[in-house]
Amino acid sequence: MDSEEPVFDLIYASDVVYFPHLFEPLIQTLVILCTHPEPINNSTSKRRRKQPELLLTCRMRELLKEHPFYAKLGKYFHLVPLDDCEWDNGVFWEKYRGEYVMFRCVLREVALESEESDDFEIMLQGMMDVDLFS
Repeated sequence: MDSEEPVFDLIYASDVVYFPHLFEPLIQTLVILCTHPEPINNSTSKRRRKQPELLLTCRMRELLKEHPFYAKLGKYFHLVPLDDCEWDNGVFWEKYRGEYVMFRCVLREVALESEESDDFEIMLQGMMDVDLFS
């Protein structure tokens, strides 16, 4: 294995948001896993390792309970919805649109100063054309 390559290149999580007291430890774990490691000192190459791709899927069952997790996650990550074609060429998405949301989390260069972001709410409103939080 090339020491410059990440140990893994994909992190996929689905339905991992249950207990509010575990939101912060889960977020910190994801930040650590996605942080760009520094170049290895004894390496001849000084290029940085790439960030693993982080994909999260949530089923919109109890969105009001889960929203605080995604708002806090947005402090550290940009939340980007997957296009229809990225969902199994749209087959899965066609059947489950509105019930599931899958998105890519891209680590921010610098965490937001605020403790929360509205990325998740904006993303959902753009996808669903409804206000899910009123």
